[in-house]
Amino acid sequence: MYKHTFHSRFLLNIITFSLLGLALPAMAEDSEKNQETPLNTIQVFGSKKTQPLNYDVTGLAELKKTAEKLQADQVENIRDLTRYDPTIGVNESGGRGTSRGFSMRGVDKERVGITVDGFSSAPILRRYDRKYLHSASTQSSSIGEVEYENLKLVDIRKGSASTETGSGALGGSVSMTTKDTADFFSNDTDKLAGRVKLGYTSKDLRKVSSFALAGREGKFEGFIQYTIRDGHEIKAHGDLYDTGNLVRYYDPNGTGNILESYFKANEVSGSTRKIPNPLDYHSEALLSKFGVHLTPEHYLGLILDHSKQRYFIREMSLPNYHTDQNTPKIFDDQVTDSQIVKYTPTLFYTDKHSNNRIGLEYKFTPVNNTYLDSAIVHLDYRKLKLRSNVARLNCATFPNVNSNCSVVNDVNIYGQRKSVDDALLSENDIKIDFYTNKKMQIMNRNHNVSFFGGTIYSTYMVDDNSHYSLNKVESSQPKPNECTYTTPIDSEKFGKAHYCYKNQNEFYSTGKLKSKNYFVGLSDKFDFNQYLRLSLAGRFDSTRFFANPTEQQKLRGNHNINSSYNNYSYDIGIAIKPIRSFSINYRLSSGFRVPSIIEQIGPFFNTDETVKGFEQGKLKAEQSFNQEIGFNYIAPAFKLSVSYFNTDYKNLIDWAAKPAADRVGDHYAFYNIHNFKTHGIDAKLSLDAYSLWNKLPEGLEYSINVGVNKLKKLYLPSAEFSSFKTYPFDAISPLKVVQVLSYNSSDEKYGFNIIHTYSKGKDPKELISYTRTGGYEAEGARFANIRTRSWFTTDLTGYYRYNKNITVRAGVYNLFNYRYITWESARQTSFSPEARISTNNYSILAAPGRNFLINLEVKF
Repeated sequence: MYKHTFHSRFLLNIITFSLLGLALPAMAEDSEKNQETPLNTIQVFGSKKTQPLNYDVTGLAELKKTAEKLQADQVENIRDLTRYDPTIGVNESGGRGTSRGFSMRGVDKERVGITVDGFSSAPILRRYDRKYLHSASTQSSSIGEVEYENLKLVDIRKGSASTETGSGALGGSVSMTTKDTADFFSNDTDKLAGRVKLGYTSKDLRKVSSFALAGREGKFEGFIQYTIRDGHEIKAHGDLYDTGNLVRYYDPNGTGNILESYFKANEVSGSTRKIPNPLDYHSEALLSKFGVHLTPEHYLGLILDHSKQRYFIREMSLPNYHTDQNTPKIFDDQVTDSQIVKYTPTLFYTDKHSNNRIGLEYKFTPVNNTYLDSAIVHLDYRKLKLRSNVARLNCATFPNVNSNCSVVNDVNIYGQRKSVDDALLSENDIKIDFYTNKKMQIMNRNHNVSFFGGTIYSTYMVDDNSHYSLNKVESSQPKPNECTYTTPIDSEKFGKAHYCYKNQNEFYSTGKLKSKNYFVGLSDKFDFNQYLRLSLAGRFDSTRFFANPTEQQKLRGNHNINSSYNNYSYDIGIAIKPIRSFSINYRLSSGFRVPSIIEQIGPFFNTDETVKGFEQGKLKAEQSFNQEIGFNYIAPAFKLSVSYFNTDYKNLIDWAAKPAADRVGDHYAFYNIHNFKTHGIDAKLSLDAYSLWNKLPEGLEYSINVGVNKLKKLYLPSAEFSSFKTYPFDAISPLKVVQVLSYNSSDEKYGFNIIHTYSKGKDPKELISYTRTGGYEAEGARFANIRTRSWFTTDLTGYYRYNKNITVRAGVYNLFNYRYITWESARQTSFSPEARISTNNYSILAAPGRNFLINLEVKF
């Protein structure tokens, strides 16, 4: 352990001082060159690299990240993507290693649209899981992860954005586009190109290897890229690994005595554990596109996209030994049943995701000016599977741990238990879509018009497998159906007794659940005059859901579905430029989310018996309306942008109850219950240091980015609801300030960034809920057990380009080894029927201490 720590710190120190040592002389050298050769120069504000095209005329709440930007920002996963973007958070999946998408402007999960090449993420598996309220649920409710090495563009839009991504973009959208063959070539003459990336991050011991090869010859072109990642849990602060605890547990020999032993930090389990659960992570991704240019104007290509991830976790925030402590346990009868103490109680979570896509792509790019400037048509088939497995075991002899142990049918072995719940969400999609663009003149004004549309046919299925087995000895005859096998025994320990072995398996399935979506949209961007620019976009979506379960499936909580939704969305942008360097921008947009197929079958599907009086009723589509106003001012030495937004959310769906009409009691189901408004401010200032004072080195820049979101108004549900809890505003991110001091040499051979992040603690008022239970109202219940304090951290990143082919990137994060907890991590303790962290020892949520990243990229 000491040897590993020594080498990690040694390498980290080398990276830190190398980055600083490289940057400071370089800055001085560039400064001296500037003083020795005074020239009349024209200062142009902004990066020297090619910038992505603007989405609309306002640019409000818009972030575009190209493949080059993703590499420069050292993005390795979803958490890195928005690490330095205030007001955007990542939803962790309750200690399962996976995520549930992004949070923007007070909403999260399925209310922030995520698409990859037009495919939306899978619906979150939401249901009322009464069995595991105290800990992680049967399913992690996670979404499939994305391999960021495959992306050439990530387009983030904060605020209602359903014209861009359709259903789900209430608080914003994240649209991702995969690479094409041309993205691997630096010029038009090369016929062969390749890329190799090798990387390592110390905070989770994650290794990445990515290999790509692209070629083109005559009319043919194509590429193949393969990426593999292996890693572990994100480490807590290093100080926590130096601690241990004395643990009390029952003697595994069954004497009934309490033993006491000292356990190291990584061995401790239960409420006193201070470090995260051990995690093994593995992912693979293969992306390939091959095509032929039939003519200079027509291209036809094949797309193959395959990815899979596996997360394997051992739950150690619950005791992995039999104890008399009054704390949650893996098995409820750990204390009262003395037969089980000879075995190790363990709990394992396994999440497996797979995504397989095959598609055809047609591109039309006319050589001469015709009725179209460009057209793209896609025909795709996708097969998506998200599997969650929860295994509760008490079958490996203490203190051994075996995730594959089984309960044996042997009269000489007793006290073993095994309970496994496996949930599989399958989704198959067939998608056809098109996108066309034409620049034209209308009434002497230049218009940029786009027309798009498509259809998606989807089939869903949720399969639940459960297994329960045990062996035990009872003094009396077991009840009928209590045991699969039973026999009388006469043993020295029990005397005359009865041996019982039980092996029970159950399988429930929703059967096929289907949906059809048709959409069509039109957008236009034009200059009305030299002072006014406009962008207009509209979209119509028609979605239908239907399901016809069998009579047996109806007995297990499923029911017929036949629902349809028609939604219109819009996005209007106005940019007023009274002078060339100053603009006032206004954006008005809308969003919607149709109820997912999971919500429409209700919270009690795939149960062992019908939950009468809890049938799911019809649901409305959720709506959001967003307004933003802001200004940009660009000067030779700086750029300032400030904006204010106000978003109105209506008919948001949640778990609640109404008085039952046919009986005494309540009718629990999903309802359109929440209505509220959020607002906030985004501000960014960028300074070009050399333009301010030419004694400073050219290429030195400073920026500060500030973002804050707040609840503006909450509307309480109407009196028709007998039980509910107000919307949880844990998705509202606290105030965050990100400051960056960056330097890039004039030839872009090397550079560095010093990034300082400050976050205010979560406002506790946003965690107070208003509840109504059985008609009685109360205020003061909390959505989460934890409060976070303000925190700050400093990161140092940099790059060195050895030549045009080889680039080394490195970073030291949490440079000063500060100990803190981010709100994104802390909100995993929020109360919900989905998977959550239930420990009272919140040190396991602490951010990692000083850690480093290093990447080597080779292109040819």
